[in-house]
Amino acid sequence: MWLFSRNDAIGNLAVVIAAGLVAWTGSVWLDLIVAAGIAGLFLHSAWSIVAHARADLTAKADRQPDLSLSCNRHIYPPFWIYG
Repeated sequence: MWLFSRNDAIGNLAVVIAAGLVAWTGSVWLDLIVAAGIAGLFLHSAWSIVAHARADLTAKADRQPDLSLSCNRHIYPPFWIYG
C-alpha cells in the first residue's frame, strides 16, 4: 500500500516542479520528460506488485495441505464437511 502513497507524493511533486520549469523556460519538453518519468515510476511499481503477487500465489500452490484425519487419537471428518 505504501507504493501508492509514495508514487502519488513523487508524482505530485514532479508535476509542480515541471510546471515551474515550463513557466520559467517556456519549453513544453520538460513537461513531457517529467510525464515519462512518472509513467516509468508507475510501471515499475506495477511490475513489482505483479511479481510479488505471482510469488505469493506460487508459494501458496507449493504448500501441501495436511490431509491427516486424526488428531489426538480422535477421528475428525474431512475439512470440506465443515463448509
